[in-house]
Amino acid sequence: MICPAPYLLLYLNFVFLMILSKYFFKKGGTWTLERILALFPFLVAPYYLLCVLLGFAVPFFGTQTPVAELLQAFSVFFSVGAFILTAYTVGCHRQPVSLCHQPNDSPDHLVNYGSYRLVRHPLYTAHLLVLAGVFVLAPHWISLLLFVYGFIIFNMTARQEEALFLKSKFAAEYSDYMKTTGRFLPRWF
Repeated sequence: MICPAPYLLLYLNFVFLMILSKYFFKKGGTWTLERILALFPFLVAPYYLLCVLLGFAVPFFGTQTPVAELLQAFSVFFSVGAFILTAYTVGCHRQPVSLCHQPNDSPDHLVNYGSYRLVRHPLYTAHLLVLAGVFVLAPHWISLLLFVYGFIIFNMTARQEEALFLKSKFAAEYSDYMKTTGRFLPRWF
């Protein structure tokens, strides 16, 4: 029998992300193509996991093998890590976050403390942790494609935000920040 706990943790991450998008970000965002493309893996992944739970999709290693059980346990680290990083990032903000991929919304100030001290885009990093958790929990070509797609779309979105909003608005300060802080992973050296 499939252990439902890792699946529940990932579902809680999806719910947490939906709640954040409704209450944490500045109001007035529009549904741009970039926003829809960024949400796509988070619309598909819960349905994929449901299909695995119901037996309609079978991961590469099955669901009841020792490897599958090990991966289920390992996926908990991704889920918990994503939740903690998202919550920590939310706690870093003193006001609602700008949706930088919105044409009429750019940040008012540069946030480079808290989780932003470690990575420039901690919310995207948390999103990628969730997608990695989906892949680790139920490795399949669908979950792999969702992770790869998420990485590509968040990398493109982050690059666009940096070029259009952050570098132009915060110039030298943001350039210095980029030299010491990685986009999705910390720079330890």
